[in-house]
Amino acid sequence: MGLGLFSVSAISGAIYFMVHNIIAKTNLFLISGVTLQKTNTDNLKKLGGFYASAPLLSILFLISSMAMAGLPPLSGFWAKFVIIKAGLDLSEYIIVFVALAVSLLTLYSMTKIWNEAFWKEPPETGEQVPQHEPQPPERKKVFLFIPIIGLALLSVIMGILAEPFLALTGRAAAQLLDSSEYIHCVLGR
Repeated sequence: MGLGLFSVSAISGAIYFMVHNIIAKTNLFLISGVTLQKTNTDNLKKLGGFYASAPLLSILFLISSMAMAGLPPLSGFWAKFVIIKAGLDLSEYIIVFVALAVSLLTLYSMTKIWNEAFWKEPPETGEQVPQHEPQPPERKKVFLFIPIIGLALLSVIMGILAEPFLALTGRAAAQLLDSSEYIHCVLGR
């Protein structure tokens, strides 16, 4: 959307959105890896109860998933806000509507995952799921949370302190649209 709108603010928002997306999605993949390691399954129907059994993991998932959905004060809010504002400034109402609809669908999917894996009661099937790999000792499991906590904090920081990040992406967008500085640095003209 940012490239399609092709304005400084839209491209600035797109750059911010890419950084935010890298952080939030990476964290969601790391969290899914920890849940897989804890339960030996990646089937949502066979998960549940993490809110009670792993509250820290639940909170970290909630932060990253709500950042993906674009809720304030997380990084995804500002990423989407800047791009949507650029669309409104350019009177591109259809693309703004589509972007908002996609945000609602993202919120729906993240809420569905939250309800299945974290909120509902754990299923009592009685079946043993085969282990994918040997489980690491408990002390090593602590190290799994270090990058997850760091990425969640980064998402919160990018949301609360968005102005310096947006100033940086704004400068980058301006340089992308005006190649004269690049040409001068490379060719000396």
